[in-house]
Amino acid sequence: MPNAPPQHDSRQETPHDEDSNVVPPTYSRDQQLLEYVDHCLRKVDDVFADLTDDRAEEPVAASHGARHRGAPVGEMLVIGLVHLQLHAAQIRTFLATRGVPWAGE
Repeated sequence: MPNAPPQHDSRQETPHDEDSNVVPPTYSRDQQLLEYVDHCLRKVDDVFADLTDDRAEEPVAASHGARHRGAPVGEMLVIGLVHLQLHAAQIRTFLATRGVPWAGE
């Protein structure tokens, strides 16, 4: 299965993403993290390969919950990018406060 998430301990209670794939709450090995990053990259490639103006205007699936129900797919993609940027800034701050140099510094 090309878009299967990495293997994890199914005995642990974990959240689900929109495709009902279990997202491991923690990573114990670098390989497991890299496999999950590859899984996420494939999902991004799949979404953008099929994205058209018409698809971007369609409402998101009801599985996204009441908060986002009816929002256009394109809007949700932009919200996702902003959310990603927020977490990248948080990681950057975390690393900077521990003396880890950032690329280009």
